[in-house]
Amino acid sequence: MRSLRAAMITLTAAATLTVPAPAQAASGGPTGETFGVTTVVAPAASWSCPAGYFCIWRYTNPGSNTNRYSWYGNDGDYRNNHWDDGATVDNTPSAAWNASNQSNVVRFWPGVNYSFTSAHDFFLCLNPGQKIPDLRDFGLDFDNTGSSHMFVDQCAY
Repeated sequence: MRSLRAAMITLTAAATLTVPAPAQAASGGPTGETFGVTTVVAPAASWSCPAGYFCIWRYTNPGSNTNRYSWYGNDGDYRNNHWDDGATVDNTPSAAWNASNQSNVVRFWPGVNYSFTSAHDFFLCLNPGQKIPDLRDFGLDFDNTGSSHMFVDQCAY
């Protein structure tokens, strides 16, 4: 049953986390529909992720590239990575962006070595170009949870 629930959540998350073409919000920034809730995304000039990379930020709604960590490939254990102040990157991501330019989906895992945890038996999938400025969104409580990621061709088990 756990596998079925995980698959359903993953497929639901993958389908609904896909951000449609941005529309302009009243604040001037683009918006995206997520689970029936409109979220305002920071203007693109305020935070960035290098082309081809997967980036995470330590805090939600990043207003700059401070506290950004970037990867060009897979990483199965965030415990080996550290923020500028020496704190581990493991279980601290609060925002994410898949800036891959080769049609690669990113599977963002809650556990090290691409695993589940007792609190999260699913992974998030970010499509190429997809930004999530606040991982508390979507009702999945994935904030301060990520511990590994991999680039894949599609979001599937």
